[in-house]
Amino acid sequence: MDARRPVPTPEGASERVARQRVGSGGWVLEGFQLRRELVASTEEEVWLARERETRRPVVVRLARSEGAMERILRAEESLRRIREHEPSGVPGIVGLVAAGPMDDGYALVLDHVEGASLSKVLYWTRFTPPRAVAAVLELCGAVAACHRAGVVVEDLHPDHILVGRDDRGRERYWIASFEQAPSPTTSAPELLRVEGSTEQTDVYALGLLLYRLLVGRFPFEGRDEVVIAAQIGAEPPALGQYAPRLRVPPGLEEVVLRCLAKDPSQRFDTVDDLVRALEPLAIVPQRDWVLATGAEATLVTENEEHHHEEEGRPSPLWLLVPLILLAVVGWLVMG
Repeated sequence: MDARRPVPTPEGASERVARQRVGSGGWVLEGFQLRRELVASTEEEVWLARERETRRPVVVRLARSEGAMERILRAEESLRRIREHEPSGVPGIVGLVAAGPMDDGYALVLDHVEGASLSKVLYWTRFTPPRAVAAVLELCGAVAACHRAGVVVEDLHPDHILVGRDDRGRERYWIASFEQAPSPTTSAPELLRVEGSTEQTDVYALGLLLYRLLVGRFPFEGRDEVVIAAQIGAEPPALGQYAPRLRVPPGLEEVVLRCLAKDPSQRFDTVDDLVRALEPLAIVPQRDWVLATGAEATLVTENEEHHHEEEGRPSPLWLLVPLILLAVVGWLVMG
């Protein structure tokens, strides 16, 4: 499809966002001024913009193809339902500002969050268990609000989670995507089997994210066909398999694995139930942490190898014997 060809306007669009070309100064949306292009492709543009009336920064997504417009419309529908249920906004969810058709596509205007994607943060830093639990607990609050509005997020990939700080400098997290098109790596088995989604689907997604934060990778990674097969039929590896020295609060690994049960009925029934299981673990003193499953065996093996190596080496005391003999001979000669 040609990028400039008009995209059919969906019925029921409630807010029209007109776009017009202004000389060489770029594109201008009615009510918004586009400042800097962040992403450009044949399907979609993403701009950092400013609302003219309030002068607050916003992010504008411009769909340039039917596929991109379908994704944006799904996001808009979810965000509208959340806004109708929580008119004052929900902490941890990037809010909807405006949306509507244009001459050659569709525009979605969102609140701007100063920060970076969780993927970029994970590239530079490693999460400790308390930080990982705190991050997932905060995201649980946002996901629970979505569920109260009848929205299942489905996709909690680190690319679609923003990390920033509040006015007090505390780390905060925002869900930035509601396109409901997760990759196999972050998909629940029922999504891959095309069985639809429920609240337990998001419990699985939160479990995948917690696993990733704790050990530095998802339980199943690789080619799509391999990941899909494992996501549907394989049990997730123990945390210690990928993090041999990982120590965690007692019970945390059991919570993660319960989230990742293949059968949705074996997971936590709701995100609120998951919160109740995680909250006590967030305050366990570090002295009471335990080795993650699989880590203990790895450490024992390493310690045994180290012990055998020590047994094969001569004792440092034997190195003193020649020196003692030389000293004795020298004393006899001098005497």
